[in-house]
Amino acid sequence: MCVIAVCKDRKMTKGEIKASDSRNSDGIGVAWGDGQFCHFKKGMEVEEFKEWYSTFEFRPHVVHFRLSSVGEVCTELTHPFIVSVESTIKLEGKVKSPVLFHNGTFSDWSTWLISLYLKSRRKIPKGPWSDSRVIAVMVHFLGVHVLEVLGGRYAVVHPSGTILTVGSYASVKDDIEFSSSIGQGETANWHRSFLIKDGVSIGKEVY
Repeated sequence: MCVIAVCKDRKMTKGEIKASDSRNSDGIGVAWGDGQFCHFKKGMEVEEFKEWYSTFEFRPHVVHFRLSSVGEVCTELTHPFIVSVESTIKLEGKVKSPVLFHNGTFSDWSTWLISLYLKSRRKIPKGPWSDSRVIAVMVHFLGVHVLEVLGGRYAVVHPSGTILTVGSYASVKDDIEFSSSIGQGETANWHRSFLIKDGVSIGKEVY
């Protein structure tokens, strides 16, 4: 059921990447904030990701390994999703909006998709949809606290570098928080955000 890895103080190891991908091999995505923009790259298979990640200059970031439960298996439906009115599904770029990662299943997503666009008097944007893409649109219209109502596990990356985690994360290992177990770690519940500057946590920030 997917893995979100919130990497605060280090990058994932080769072993952690292998363990995360072994059960969640439907595409990998990553995102981070630089103080002005959210940067993201998604739709990668594991070998492409490892090559790209080996040259990634560390800053606090989130990595997502997808296991498809809702929506087709395609690069466009890998995570993250842009928190916006359409949550456009481009594979790489930078935006001034937050981006969202999801671990879980939201069964009523199609009803919410239709309802949100009916009420906003907009046409449903083209492209493939999943529950996670719909949730990103819901956060745009309803605010981040809707995630607490929906259940599941989330990470929301802000352009400022703030990373908000919501839900019961399965484990923590050497400053990386994992939404689902990859075989090691202690159980912990997380629902907090932290502010990062120059790679160093400088305190909590309320979303």
